Amino acid sequence: MTDCNVVDANRRALLRRGGLLFLLAAIPMNAEAASRTTASLTRGRVHIAATLEQDSARCVIAYTVTVTGEAPVYVLDALPGPSTAAPPHDPGLAWVGWREPESAVVLRGTPPLPKLIDVLVAIVPLAHRVDPGKPWTSSVHLSLPLVESNPYFPLRQDVQFQTAFVKQLVLELEYIAEVDNVSAEPAPGLPGLFSIAKLRPGGGLLPFERAGLVLQAGALIALQRRVEPGFEAI
Repeated sequence: MTDCNVVDANRRALLRRGGLLFLLAAIPMNAEAASRTTASLTRGRVHIAATLEQDSARCVIAYTVTVTGEAPVYVLDALPGPSTAAPPHDPGLAWVGWREPESAVVLRGTPPLPKLIDVLVAIVPLAHRVDPGKPWTSSVHLSLPLVESNPYFPLRQDVQFQTAFVKQLVLELEYIAEVDNVSAEPAPGLPGLFSIAKLRPGGGLLPFERAGLVLQAGALIALQRRVEPGFEAI
């Protein structure tokens, strides 16, 4: 069994324990079993175009990042795998968070540091370099129902869920232009990926940016919010 299948099997087992497996992942707003929506935005140095395709089993967000300026941009969208046994990065992964009143953030970027627990090493995704005139295309694959996630708080046997329904997904990407003092080192054994330092060599944070692209859902999407004590949403 592959690592993805193990994670999916564990996830279903946790949902079954809470008696939630019977829930439909999406409630159609119309007669179509599947839907497709598109959106785009230009912010700062990048233009992002995305497509959301959903059916009763999954959502797939395909996106393209195009540089609008003259300097290359590093997109921090190569997230680490869900366990030490998983690959160094998971090409279909994103972290999911609930947003009032009826949205879910799909994050490809650095998760916020926990407020109530100490961490030894911050989780910073690896980056793809996007050069002017060479758009970068990737995709996020999400099984339904969505499950709220945070890499600092992995799923446990005592996880507690509360069902919510969302009308839109917000694809959030983090990026930084190749400007002075940006340290981008090739990731060992991972061609095309770079490790990006968050701090300037002399101290202080580098000017990372985030863009949030809103994708309207063609059907209400079930989201299992994690409500166990101590969990912090992204």
